[in-house]
Amino acid sequence: MVYDARILAEYRDVLRRPRFKLNPEAIDAFLGGVRGQMLVAPVPIPATGPDPDDLIFIEAALAVPERTIVTGNLADFPEKVLHGTRVITPTQAVGELGP
Repeated sequence: MVYDARILAEYRDVLRRPRFKLNPEAIDAFLGGVRGQMLVAPVPIPATGPDPDDLIFIEAALAVPERTIVTGNLADFPEKVLHGTRVITPTQAVGELGP
């Protein structure tokens, strides 16, 4: 897993939305786990998509050889904005990681 400051901020904002009703300590623990992953310095890409805020994930994926995004929201990552990045679902990722 890779991240940059923008991704960390996005996770923090989304996870704290009242509709999710997540425990603040659990959020902090998750974010601490993310901080323990690979910090990257992505290069901005010229692209647009259904959700321009999601471009940060493509940029981060492009910073590493695996170039893979795992998401349950495939609609926000159409082929035209991927720049060679592969997008898979969490179920596919678990299948690739093996038992």
